Amino acid sequence: WDLDEDSLFDDVPQTLWVEGVNTSSNAADVEISFRYEYPAGTILCADTCMVTIIKVEITDATDNFAPPLGEKATINVKLEPLPPSGGSFPGTFTLEVVRVLKDGSRQHVDWLDVDPSTSESQYQRSLDFSSLSLTWDGKSDTGATLAEGADKFTGLSDSFYRLLPAIGAGEKVPPPYYTFVAKAILPGGSECEDTEDIYVPQVVDILYCPEAALAMIEDLVFEGITIIPEITDLADFITIQNKIADMVETMYVGVNIKLGSSALAPHSVIEMLKGDDGDPRGRADHTDFGNADAGKSARVYVTRLRNDIIMAYIFGPTPFTVPVTLDERGHAHGLVASHELGHLLGLVMDNSVLDGSEGRHNKTPGANSRLLMNPGNADDVIDDLGRNGSWNVKSLNKDYLDFILPVP
Repeated sequence: WDLDEDSLFDDVPQTLWVEGVNTSSNAADVEISFRYEYPAGTILCADTCMVTIIKVEITDATDNFAPPLGEKATINVKLEPLPPSGGSFPGTFTLEVVRVLKDGSRQHVDWLDVDPSTSESQYQRSLDFSSLSLTWDGKSDTGATLAEGADKFTGLSDSFYRLLPAIGAGEKVPPPYYTFVAKAILPGGSECEDTEDIYVPQVVDILYCPEAALAMIEDLVFEGITIIPEITDLADFITIQNKIADMVETMYVGVNIKLGSSALAPHSVIEMLKGDDGDPRGRADHTDFGNADAGKSARVYVTRLRNDIIMAYIFGPTPFTVPVTLDERGHAHGLVASHELGHLLGLVMDNSVLDGSEGRHNKTPGANSRLLMNPGNADDVIDDLGRNGSWNVKSLNKDYLDFILPVP
């Protein structure tokens, strides 16, 4: 700054903010010098101060975990340089869990206990450590309201911002992801921080009611011909169950969904029920566009598949090979479970983003196109059993699923 008789010190700022680029190797190893030179190059007076450039870094964190299944996340934090022996740097350390909103602000979700060695939770501590390994149980302390995230999905002719579901106080958090904010708060209000995203899958529990299990093991015989063999070995029933789960995972590959049994909210449930002759293959609670509610349910009625199989055997459309195998039965039930799960996740909403039909299915899919969210009359039971080839997800639907439930 140039000083003259008129301005004196008016042009000199009272407070200087200095950005540290390289972290200190030791405490107080960076010198800041102030000099008054007149003429230029001739130092008339000077003063110096020694400062420490500190850095808070998240070195490692769990990238994906399911709180409703009892899973916990770990996060490792490093502070550089080493604090003075037996002491600490001035300031405090906190670790907050937040969600980043559409306007760039942060919505609080939880504070982590940053000093697990104490009997009571400590949400701030001195800068007296070199590294920390912390744990998050996936609960929110005060809860959070339904909000819109910072990123946007563009569909057919419209777009929408990511929906961040509401969280109840003390409840496990729903999908899709959160941000760890490790922060050193220094004297005077300056801060340094590091952030890391952590992802949460949509947990789905497939439940089998006893009546459905009994219906699934019964044989189906027509005019002395065994269409569906009776299941007498538990291992065979488990084979069907595994195939159902495999179909769901196949249809949602690359989508952050995790199958598991949980009594903790939030999670969605697919119930395998016996059903009556007039029931459809399946039914969902509702079509939840954006997955704003992670705790929904749908039903698969297993009797309907038996009815459809016997009708296909009698009336075609093509010669029907018997008996139906365990793998084929699991394939068909798994398709219905995947289809109803699609409705729970918002497919195929009849809006300008997804362009679904009035019945919330793919529009004009074409006969036997084998797309997951086709209406029930678009494909026949031969397709459902997997005899005509593999099934796929319409590209726009897949892009939408990838957006609402991203994987790390």
